[in-house]
Amino acid sequence: LHKRVPEVLDNLVTPLFSVLITAFLTFTVVGGVMRTAGDWITNGLLWLHDSLGVVGGMVFGLIYSPLTMTGMHHSLLPVDIQLVAAGGSFLLAIASCNNVAQGGATLCAMLRTHDKKLKSIAATSGVSALLGITEPAMFGVNLKMKYPFYAAMLGSAIGCGYVTLTNVLNVAPGSAGFIGFVCVQSGDMLNFLIGTLLSMVSAFVITWVFSKSKRLNAELAADSETAAA
Repeated sequence: LHKRVPEVLDNLVTPLFSVLITAFLTFTVVGGVMRTAGDWITNGLLWLHDSLGVVGGMVFGLIYSPLTMTGMHHSLLPVDIQLVAAGGSFLLAIASCNNVAQGGATLCAMLRTHDKKLKSIAATSGVSALLGITEPAMFGVNLKMKYPFYAAMLGSAIGCGYVTLTNVLNVAPGSAGFIGFVCVQSGDMLNFLIGTLLSMVSAFVITWVFSKSKRLNAELAADSETAAA
C-alpha cells in the first residue's frame, strides 16, 4: 500500500485499510479455522482423559504448556464451565499442575543462572506462576533457557497423572495454581495439593538435573552468543 497510495494520504489510508483487511480475514478465515482447531484439540484432550485414565492425564499434562503458548488453552474454559455445571470438572487440577510446574522450573532456573537480570525476572515470575499466571515465567525465563520448559512439561505430566488417578474435581472455576484448592470438592483438597506439589517439586528437580547437562549448557551458551551478536 505504501507504494500505491499517494504520500499525502499514506498516513491515513494505509493504516485504515490494513486494519480493515486484517479484521475481515480474521473474522472470515482465521477465526473459523482456529475455532475448528480448538474444537478438535478440546475433544481430543477430553477423549485422552476419559479413555486412557492416568496415561491420558499425563499426556494432557505434558502438552498443556504448548497449548498455553499458543493460547489454545482458552478453548477449554467453556468445557470447564459445562463440566462444573454437570457436577465437577477435572480441568482446574490439570491446569494447576501445569502452572505450578512452570513456577517450580522457573524458581530452579533462578538458582542455576548467573545472569542477574534473569534471576530477578525468575524470582517474580516464578511466584506468579505458582499462583496461576505462567506467561511471564514461560516467555521470560523457561523458553529462553529451554530446558526449564521441558522440565516443567515433565513435572506437569507427573502431577497430572496423580490428580487423574485420584479423580480430583473442581466444583467452580478458579485460579489455576496452588490457591485453586478452594474451588475443588472438600474431599479432593488434599489430593489437589499433593498433585500440585508433586508437579512443582518434580519440575524443580528435573530442571536441576538438566542444568547439569554439559550439552544443554553448551547450547544455551551458543544461543546467548548468537543473540548478543
